[in-house]
Order: sequence, then structure tokens, then C-alpha cells
Amino acid sequence: PAGRLVNAVGVRRSMIWACVGLGASLALTGLASSYVVLLLALFVVGLFYSPVTPATNVGVVAWASLAFRTRAMAIKQMGVTAGAAISAALIPPLIVLFGWRTAVAVVGGIVIVAGVTSAAWFRRPEASRTLGRAGPLENRPLVITLGVATLLLLFVQHCVAAHYILALQDEGVA
Repeated sequence: PAGRLVNAVGVRRSMIWACVGLGASLALTGLASSYVVLLLALFVVGLFYSPVTPATNVGVVAWASLAFRTRAMAIKQMGVTAGAAISAALIPPLIVLFGWRTAVAVVGGIVIVAGVTSAAWFRRPEASRTLGRAGPLENRPLVITLGVATLLLLFVQHCVAAHYILALQDEGVA
């Protein structure tokens, strides 16, 4: 669904709406009055995050030449890891100084500013605007297999990260 949204409204619009919605919903998680409300708010955060990957992928495909496309996609994905590292360095001090509710509001604001700034900067190359729509998916079984493998990889990564945090808490480190 998110990929279809990006195709329908374009990279810039989908990124602006995704980042504004993501930042605002993230900031509003600080207003959660219960665990259930927090989970619902985080679900909304996830909904707004969903167009980010398809939109950035379309941006890379539009801008990068075929010879550079793989490297450009790797650099884009490296940005995801860099963002996580920056967040890991930024968020704990914010929580200590201001509390978690204020910290998520600050991070939400940063997401809005960074997302709108980068989306406003993006201009799709003229040549990519004239390309027709792609035909049907040529290798559907491979794409489905890769999708399932990615889902499982992400599941393992998040399980390890969650258990790592719990282990650090058990040791009194976190």
C-alpha cells in the first residue's frame, strides 16, 4: 500500500506527509495516558513511516545512473544506520535532561524539520518524469522470497536488540 501511495502522489508529497505525520505522531506519543494508548500511538507512527522506504528508493532510482544505482542505494541504507546511531547518542541525554515525553516531542520535531527540508530539496530529474509505468512484476517468486527473508531478518534484529537492552538492564548497565 505505501508503494502505491508513493507512485500515486510522488516522492516529494509522500515524503512531506510521511515526515510530518511521523514527527507529529511521534511527538504525540508523549501524551499517552496508558500503555494501550502508547501502543496505538506507536502504530500510527509506523503507518506514517511506511512510505519512507518506497519514497527514498524511488528517489534513488530516479537520480542514480544505472552504473551507480547499487552504490547509491547502499549509501541511502547506510543513512538509516547512521540515523539510528545518531538517535542512540541523542535520545538518552534528552530523556535524562527532560524526561521521555519531552524527548519524543523534540525528536518528532527534528523528524518534521529534517523530512520537510529534504523533501523540499528533492527535484525529480526531467528524464525520469517521462518514463512510462513499469510492466507486471517479472520475477514474483523471487521478490516474495526476498520479502519474507527481509521480514525474518528484521524480526531477528529487533529480537536481539530488545533482548540486548533487557540483558543490559539485568546487569545494571542501562
